[in-house]
Amino acid sequence: MRKIKVIFFIAVFIAFPSFAGELTAPVGYTKIKDGKGVDLYENTTKGVYVQVVDLQGGGQISFDGFPEVADATKGTYKRFTMNNIYDYYNKKYNNFFSTINGQFFDNGSATTGVAFPVKSGGVIKSKVMSESDKLLKKRTFLIDYNNNSYSVEGYNELNLTSKTYKEAIVGLHPVDADKNKSYAIGRNFIGVYPSYCNYPVSYCSSRYVLFFIAKNKTQDGMIAIASDWGVPSASLIMMDGSGSSQIMSKKINSNNTTTVYSLYGSTMPIYYNPDKRTLPHVILATDSNNLLAR
Repeated sequence: MRKIKVIFFIAVFIAFPSFAGELTAPVGYTKIKDGKGVDLYENTTKGVYVQVVDLQGGGQISFDGFPEVADATKGTYKRFTMNNIYDYYNKKYNNFFSTINGQFFDNGSATTGVAFPVKSGGVIKSKVMSESDKLLKKRTFLIDYNNNSYSVEGYNELNLTSKTYKEAIVGLHPVDADKNKSYAIGRNFIGVYPSYCNYPVSYCSSRYVLFFIAKNKTQDGMIAIASDWGVPSASLIMMDGSGSSQIMSKKINSNNTTTVYSLYGSTMPIYYNPDKRTLPHVILATDSNNLLAR
């Protein structure tokens, strides 16, 4: 299996900007919650949340955020509100940090499959794609067992099945895939802060992963926001957007009250308001190792 990694990740590196010291938030962003290896920032003017995960500093990411299977033979899942999903996983795991919407799905169905492959804990959760989805320009996000992340151009099933990677999710190309790209709607992008990229750019790698969740941005607008954080378009992956773009995190205060941090993406139809739609799949983050323990 080592040969697979060599074939698809030929190590010809260029500096792309090199990571130096702690990742610094751009002007306009306020840290609203932190944990060991996970920080959450907000920019109220831009309507954006940014979650920074240091995979080698205690932060953990899991794509195993399917709250309930509807039909295992059909690969379909039940849908729940983000608040219910967050509370479910917060009770299940210690030091839980956040839930972010994940894979694309059919919003017209009460129970639904997901559009592109997902792997978690070394187990492939879904790899079915429709014929039309196969034609879309894609990128793949991977995490290996040494807690390095990779943004990989395109999709190859060998990366999904390789024992090198414990977590994987396939999304869309932020430039070449058109998801109503010129409309200011909800967006969710995953970005690998590049310690290294090869040339010509087919993958970028880093211990640092950033999630960009916006209420109403174009695809180019999201690329600009990521650039402010030092994440180039070459290492961005576009996940489900519009009303699906959601994030939730909660903090228990010293007086036992709860502060809820949440953002809901706007939809395209009439008035561009969030519909707070139910979801079948989310991305989980924690600042302990409990989440990925198998």
